[in-house]
Amino acid sequence: MIICPGGGYGGLVTGPEGSGIAKWLNQHDITGLVLEYRLPKGRAAVPLLDAQRAIRLARANAADWKINPKRLGIIGFSAGGHLASTAITQFDGGNANATDPIEKLSSRPDFGVLVYPVISMGPLAHGGSRNNLLGSNPTPEALDHYSSEKQVTAQTPPTFLAHALDDKLVSPENSRVFAAALKSKGVHHEYLELPSGGHGLSGYKGPSWDAWQAACLKWLANEGLISAKAPKVAPEEIAESGESFHNPYITPSGRSITHVTIISTSDPRVVAGLSPLNWSRTADAIHSPVCGASFKLAFTDTNFAAIQVDTARLNYPSPTRFPIIAWTVNNGPLQTHQLSAKENIITLSDSVANPVIDFYIKGLSPFE
Repeated sequence: MIICPGGGYGGLVTGPEGSGIAKWLNQHDITGLVLEYRLPKGRAAVPLLDAQRAIRLARANAADWKINPKRLGIIGFSAGGHLASTAITQFDGGNANATDPIEKLSSRPDFGVLVYPVISMGPLAHGGSRNNLLGSNPTPEALDHYSSEKQVTAQTPPTFLAHALDDKLVSPENSRVFAAALKSKGVHHEYLELPSGGHGLSGYKGPSWDAWQAACLKWLANEGLISAKAPKVAPEEIAESGESFHNPYITPSGRSITHVTIISTSDPRVVAGLSPLNWSRTADAIHSPVCGASFKLAFTDTNFAAIQVDTARLNYPSPTRFPIIAWTVNNGPLQTHQLSAKENIITLSDSVANPVIDFYIKGLSPFE
């Protein structure tokens, strides 16, 4: 995936919107190529030319780079989202007469991902991005040409968009008009409107940041662009989270469990099901910032399910202050348990096949 950082066409945010995104993609077996495109400085066509060249270059090197040239997408943020939107609406099939073999290849991305993007150069435009791209007195023709909502056709590739309702810098109306244009042309798309986070989604962290990433991965899998599977976990993370299973784990019924599959809280199947109003996520855990929250867990091909907790972080003066959890398995009897100091694993299901667990916690939570 070609990554276009934002920066208002006056700079490049290559950290969180560049290398940070490449790292996230790599965790999901997706190659990320950070594009440090040239800034326009009065040359409006230059960023798009760089994006098109990057797409052709990736296709030309697909075998060496071990990427699929037919699943080559582009992702952009803010002004980089505008660049990505021009790449998915203004492309060509290559120049068969070119002397450079790379220029003979198509510049059409196979899909696009636009995150809090600048789309329009009209009244909805981010003024700084428009001025940096087109100058202070652009012609009506230039405004139309670089208003991506006006360039959508039936050939525009499938697109995922995400934008926060409270984005004051780049109005979410940009994403709305682009989604409407995609719909009018019958282009597969999904628009995720996030309840909060502003521009940059709370500094590239928190519930809204997690939510767009999880929804994007799910959309890519549904479109057949990636395989639906859990992300890679570093060996040291596996060792830490699986420490209790180095020796057989004895369940409450006396069963000996010697093999488990650990599902990380960073797994998109987990993150996608968390309400940002009730749950937040750190690198190694999910937390409830409110004094009561719930979620549903559904498992297949097993009759054992447990949840790891880290109560060492809870320095309560009294055992009665520890959170209380409650759950049912396949709509069975309600079970309850009050967490205690140094607790690590809570068995939720010990013998029910394909358990569906409705889970609730009262009090702040420490789940890993």
